[in-house]
Amino acid sequence: SGAAVSVDGDITVARYEIVAESTENTFQPFRLDVSPAAALGRWLAKVPPGKLITLKTPIPAAAVFTTNNGHRTPIPAAAVFTTNNGRSLLSLISDKIEKDLPQASDYTPIITAPSAAFLAMLAGLDKLYKPNGERCNDHALITAHAGKVTAVVTDGHILALSGSGVVAPDLPERPLLLPLAALPALCELLKLAQGAVVLEASPDFLRFATPGAQISMTRGIGGFPDFAWILRRAAWRPESAMIPLTKTLESVDLAAVDNKTGAIDFVFDRATLTLIGEGQAMPGKYEKGQWVAGPKAPFTVSLDGVQADEGFPTARLRRDIVGAVLKAFIARGAKTCTMTITKEEKIVRLASPDAPGLETFIAPMKGDSK
Repeated sequence: SGAAVSVDGDITVARYEIVAESTENTFQPFRLDVSPAAALGRWLAKVPPGKLITLKTPIPAAAVFTTNNGHRTPIPAAAVFTTNNGRSLLSLISDKIEKDLPQASDYTPIITAPSAAFLAMLAGLDKLYKPNGERCNDHALITAHAGKVTAVVTDGHILALSGSGVVAPDLPERPLLLPLAALPALCELLKLAQGAVVLEASPDFLRFATPGAQISMTRGIGGFPDFAWILRRAAWRPESAMIPLTKTLESVDLAAVDNKTGAIDFVFDRATLTLIGEGQAMPGKYEKGQWVAGPKAPFTVSLDGVQADEGFPTARLRRDIVGAVLKAFIARGAKTCTMTITKEEKIVRLASPDAPGLETFIAPMKGDSK
């Protein structure tokens, strides 16, 4: 909005609920079905450019507001945002926080790297959340792979490794697990950051500290699936296939229009890719007094602009999984993607020259090709 912000001290955003708003310095209760951060952003966007926004002294817990039926309700201590004319007021009241955020002295610096390096490593990984709600592992592991700092994401069907180009320091023995849900906000901060960013760790939290701001997130507990054995044992076929990302994603959506989690066969023929998915069911019929549903007719989509080596095998992939991977590459600005497959045809690898450092691995679905 262009509005200036004046803050006395640090703002810590935890689990907040918006409870009151006023244009005349008189509280009236209201609720919004949006996240507090989104509601605060909408409020700030309405403030004219040049207005000074101040975080005021918290309201004392004894303050009250009166509802329409005369019921007087106490307001717990809350942070108050107000413009310089005093006519626009927004109050945020904090919920109970399970764990207090540590002090700066409680964090241990782990990795220092340019903001662009962190952004290149993390951007797009949140797209690998599967849209049907399955969550086998909802954290990204920050680890060392091939001597470089690498983010690893897996949910049991997808394995993604995203390198940063930053030489890996001595990492702590306990895994550095950051929640995938925090990645969009973290990437927005990294886009605005200039200079070096420090990844710091405490027993319960991880923090990315830029010269002007910090973002903290709960540190994941427990272990992380052993992904390295997949790479050690994989023996890859020499053939490869290059596919255009946007056209392939659009065709995948068409081929699986009636089954978002169904199988799609990727059939390559030199410069053409044919996607075969399940279409609408054919009419059923009665057989021996019982109703038998009709088979699903294959739905076929073909696209050009593909470069496939002769002999590249058909790959059967799950629609939502391959779609999520393609979106992750597109989010990084990639135009094309190269597909390879193991000799046993048990792992499909996708990588893009436009998104160096990002490798994704998918387990094909079982079953005969259509």
